[in-house]
Amino acid sequence: ENGTHLEILSDKLIKYAEYSSEIQNFIKTLDKDPKYLYLILNALGAGEYWSCNNNGDFFGEDELQSSYKTFMQAKVYQNHLNKNPDKSYGDVLFAYYNPRMHRVELVIRLSREKAPSLVERIENGEYPSVSMGTKVKYDVCSFCGQKNKSFKDYCEHLRYHMNEILPDGRKIFA
Repeated sequence: ENGTHLEILSDKLIKYAEYSSEIQNFIKTLDKDPKYLYLILNALGAGEYWSCNNNGDFFGEDELQSSYKTFMQAKVYQNHLNKNPDKSYGDVLFAYYNPRMHRVELVIRLSREKAPSLVERIENGEYPSVSMGTKVKYDVCSFCGQKNKSFKDYCEHLRYHMNEILPDGRKIFA
């Protein structure tokens, strides 16, 4: 059942709402190690319901439903320094596409040793923004339909008008 629930992820009581029973069941069976801080994240939502993210990235529900499990191969990094797995601060332990909320939900763990200041911030009630990384063959402009294999190929819409809402209600995104 979906709903509002309480769960102890470390030594603090954390309230979370509308997470799937799959996420809840995974957490209940998780063998927690005190060397890590465990978190639930909304990685991204289906663009048809949530629109694009702050970077102008739009992922359709069909795409997310077919590819959300690729998050299971992901590591956690800071400041987009994501090329060397030895520099990661944690792992994605579980990924699920929640069809009711139309989003990808993750359970991750952060190393207390590798990311002490980040863990401290979170434990003190600060919730830093997160960014998901992805590899795509190309971006498609929502306005003109141009396919772009890199930022340098972006059409003028994506280059200069990303995230703008046009007078007719259409939004510019990739």
